[in-house]
Amino acid sequence: MKFALLSISLILVLSSQSQIQQTVKLENVQSISILQQYTFENATFRDILFQPNSERIAVVVRQREDVNSLNGQVVFLDIRNFQPLLLANSEIFANTLAFSPDGTLFAVGSEQGEIRVFSSQTLEMYTTLQAGIDIVNDLAISSNNDYLGATFAIPTIVHEGDVVFRLFALSDGQEIVSYSRATDIYGGGVTFDELSETVFFSTTNVATSNVVVHEWEITTESEVAIYEGQGSASHNLLLDPQNKALFYITLEGIGMVSLPLNEDSHDSLIGSIQEGESIVTITLHPTEPILAIGFLKEIPRPDGGPSTTNAGIIRLYNTQTSEELITLEVPEGAITNLAFNSEGTLLASGGMDGTVRLWGVPAGE
Repeated sequence: MKFALLSISLILVLSSQSQIQQTVKLENVQSISILQQYTFENATFRDILFQPNSERIAVVVRQREDVNSLNGQVVFLDIRNFQPLLLANSEIFANTLAFSPDGTLFAVGSEQGEIRVFSSQTLEMYTTLQAGIDIVNDLAISSNNDYLGATFAIPTIVHEGDVVFRLFALSDGQEIVSYSRATDIYGGGVTFDELSETVFFSTTNVATSNVVVHEWEITTESEVAIYEGQGSASHNLLLDPQNKALFYITLEGIGMVSLPLNEDSHDSLIGSIQEGESIVTITLHPTEPILAIGFLKEIPRPDGGPSTTNAGIIRLYNTQTSEELITLEVPEGAITNLAFNSEGTLLASGGMDGTVRLWGVPAGE
């Protein structure tokens, strides 16, 4: 389905670019508020990311009536005025997306198993990887732009040879590593270390809620360690190089696993899930020990009826102490996506109400 940009409505602009440059820190996090927001009518989001070293944010917008597809249209917004950018190629559809750490490459993955990599500035095609026929669940590009990792969510129909993870060389598109699917095993998140020597990915056993975090050494093409825990079928796997830890979504909160992965690794819990809540997404601040968690909250009807209203909550935590720093309420709709920009000045949230919100510390706070 073609997504009509004319259906996008600007709801609110609260501040200019000069007012959103203050870095979010532990000492000012209590002052976070909505700076700008933009609503896509009758839509929801599949993914949201800031392009590093730029003034752009990319969102994957899916119209609600398109129930037969997970894919949505990729739309870029200019964070200075929060207006859609008119790009040469405005017909990119995807289920998930990723930028290279330097912001020069832009990858999208579809529910049909196709991965396309573009130049971020021109959106000219860099390479196409036909990785299979399963849903691309998460993508990551290594810091040296040499490798792309992808995880896959298997649909109802299972095919011979299904895999949950693939690692590709971007220079020639050749597969380096693949991890085969076992019964009820789905691909989760994927991330690289800062030196592009190691790739981490997670798998989830949907039947048992057992999550396994895998560590692969790229040069030897071998699995060097695994960590098992209780989790959920999520595409979020975050690496914190400063604290030497990995974060993933569990059934009770956010699991933080110490690195390196070995028999001495331990899992601590950050955040807690209250009645009627479920965790949907997480993101890490690039320089501060701050973790943002996005929730769906079910609000029962006052008369006790069977239907509920979905609201959203964002909670920020100190990753070093597990202390809750602030709770941000979004009554209009559950949180679907979260992302910090590479400067640490903005937090973007996507909601089931079709609104992208930019959060930050106003100037002078």
